[in-house]
Amino acid sequence: MFRIALGTTYYHNDHWTFRTGIAFDDSPVPAKNRSISIPDQDRFWISAGTTYAFNENASVDVGISYMHGQHVKIKEEMPSIGMPLPAYEFKSSGSAWLAGVNFNYKL
Repeated sequence: MFRIALGTTYYHNDHWTFRTGIAFDDSPVPAKNRSISIPDQDRFWISAGTTYAFNENASVDVGISYMHGQHVKIKEEMPSIGMPLPAYEFKSSGSAWLAGVNFNYKL
């Protein structure tokens, strides 16, 4: 399992900071252990965000990310009880949009 990521931050002025990044997550579940209960897959992320500083003590962060999961095939076999049972194949994929807003205040 590994993660590769690259990001950058641009300080526009005393008020505005911009960030962006990309990442690749290797699935923590090996292909041989995937099941319909744990259909995990490798993921690709792209993110962007900004910070606006009102003053030295108060700021707000806004960010958005898109996560795209790799398409995977899963083969489930039922335990045999004296007679052969068929194996079933499933396909799994996933994607998500994630967004967040955070207000920061230093005491």
